[in-house]
Amino acid sequence: MTTYPWARVATHARQLASIRSLRRKTDALHKDADALPYIGLNPYSLALDYLDLQSATSPQVVLVVPDARQNAMFAGTRTAIKAAVEAATLTGRPLRIVSFAALSSTERQRCSELVDSEFEFGQPLIIDDLRTVSNAPCSSGDIWIATYYTTAHCLQLLADRQRIDRSKVIYLIQDHEPTFFPASTSAALASATYQAGFVPLVNTNVLAQTLQKREGVDIPPQHVFSAELDYGRLAGTASRRDSAERDRILFYGRPAKPRNMFDLGLCALRLAARKIEDSGLGPVEFVSIGAKVPQSRLTTMSSLKSSGRLEWARYFDMLATGRVMLSLQATPHPSHPPLDMIVSGGHAVTNEIEGVRAGLHPRLHAVTADPTDLADAIVAALRESKSKGPGPYDDTIREKLGRPFQDAVASAVRATTP
Repeated sequence: MTTYPWARVATHARQLASIRSLRRKTDALHKDADALPYIGLNPYSLALDYLDLQSATSPQVVLVVPDARQNAMFAGTRTAIKAAVEAATLTGRPLRIVSFAALSSTERQRCSELVDSEFEFGQPLIIDDLRTVSNAPCSSGDIWIATYYTTAHCLQLLADRQRIDRSKVIYLIQDHEPTFFPASTSAALASATYQAGFVPLVNTNVLAQTLQKREGVDIPPQHVFSAELDYGRLAGTASRRDSAERDRILFYGRPAKPRNMFDLGLCALRLAARKIEDSGLGPVEFVSIGAKVPQSRLTTMSSLKSSGRLEWARYFDMLATGRVMLSLQATPHPSHPPLDMIVSGGHAVTNEIEGVRAGLHPRLHAVTADPTDLADAIVAALRESKSKGPGPYDDTIREKLGRPFQDAVASAVRATTP
């Protein structure tokens, strides 16, 4: 007898309902001569085109995210929500969060609880998706916050047709997103968003340097913030590391995300496992986190086990058990797992990107994205960890990565309200 994953079916049904609703609204735009050329450009090009942008009497802060469901509430989305909460608090405005993904009533409630519990937000809060936001009152004075390129692209088209003021759009940039795609329309649209004239708010100097090199975009230093790591939990992780740390190597493995280069990492681990056994540094346990993956044989003596995607608190518990983490990122995103590892006293191995990662911290081993180089770095990090023991909690990397988060958000908000 077949058992159906009804929760997954229900989620898929809501997504389809959202897409159908968006299609019906988009079909109605066929009569709009300004919108007509953009139909079919991107699934979300006209996602907010049906809003009445002059119906509200008081301005608000509107955060637009691809997904506000609980299973999407990881570092990037949390940073976006925190930025929106900070902007709304600074301006004394209500906050509206718009999710392109469909939300159930339970998911809306969970999002609301997260904002209240983690960010202690005291202003009115409304959470919408594309099915409900059409009834949302908006104002010409609203401050919009774009996140992933699809949200920025949608707002860019509204600004191009003078339906919103581009100077009142803050673009939270957390990666070089054209790199996510092969040479394509998606890559071109993502690149174009950096030229939209929005107020940039950029996650780390590392990324700001890459945007200047690749896109010719000069980011004002006051709009660049240090990565929003969970320093409170990381301090707790560091305090547990002495008793919890084992001869374990963690691997941030996500095969569904090509930019995390899973196959390259797996190859590097096979080489490292053999070197560790030959050098007498073993035995060592290898554990993959980030996504559920099949157990993989590394050598005749070693296997890669999978802990899958961990809940937020459990993730920090797992960090304390590892001596070394291998975490790859083909894009210049200020990837949190290796930073989390070094701040909490461990060692991290990652791939270099245009010389921006090396030198950030003595326990961050940034090398060429080559299996042998990565394997050698893993072995060297393991040897150093076993020789010296765990390091202390160390958050000095904050200063190298950018300004304090609140200061950068305040600068961006001031730029929208001259």
